[in-house]
Amino acid sequence: MTLHDAIAYVIEREGRSLTVQEIARAVCLSESRLSHLFKQEAGISLHLYLANMKLERAFYLIPTGKPLTDICMESGFSSPSHMSDISRKLYGLSMTQVKKLFFGGHAPVELS
Repeated sequence: MTLHDAIAYVIEREGRSLTVQEIARAVCLSESRLSHLFKQEAGISLHLYLANMKLERAFYLIPTGKPLTDICMESGFSSPSHMSDISRKLYGLSMTQVKKLFFGGHAPVELS
């Protein structure tokens, strides 16, 4: 198994919360080896990549009008504060700020 197998595993399970341990087990690598290879190839840590995937899902759900707590759980975060902390770390904005800045004043939209 290779790093490309790990990436394919993640892509196939898009929208599902994954852990480094789960991915490593699936591709028969240790967590540290997988993390090292991922960082070497992608330029970011696997943890950060997985967190970014969760945030992308959360951003996609914001226009639905759901409360941030629901969006947090549907995106795979353990708590709204964790989601907001990761958003601040990656994008410099809390989820509340993202919601107000990009979606404030707009009616929720139906997503198909």
